[in-house]
Amino acid sequence: MINKAVHYNAWADLQSKEFAAVVSSFQQLLQMMQCPNTDCGEFLCVSPIKGDKEVLRCSCGAVSLNLVPKKN
Repeated sequence: MINKAVHYNAWADLQSKEFAAVVSSFQQLLQMMQCPNTDCGEFLCVSPIKGDKEVLRCSCGAVSLNLVPKKN
């Protein structure tokens, strides 16, 4: 829906119910990228900032996903 609205100027025909679905999907995406710990709630970030990316994590450590592939 967003692609149509932006690239083809169909925004004039965009109904509020259609836009509500876009907003809901975007909010769900953002929630999936936040720490589930209610005390933290920080968005996940890649670390380190420079160099090879090693981990996707939040500050509190509740989420820590290894980005380095295993060596066989």
